Amino acid sequence: MNLSLYAFDKDGVQKIKEGIFQIGSDQKPEQILEISSNELDLAKFEWKEFEPAN
Repeated sequence: MNLSLYAFDKDGVQKIKEGIFQIGSDQKPEQILEISSNELDLAKFEWKEFEPAN
């Protein structure tokens, strides 16, 4: 299974990393993409409306 990590900002979307996850592997998707898997507390974010880009 292909994994992709994307970032977005005011200029658009950018693909940051790609990796391949094999079912049955001992690696976690977080390890393949070299990212943290800490759970976020969404209540701590100040949510604002997003304006549609297109």
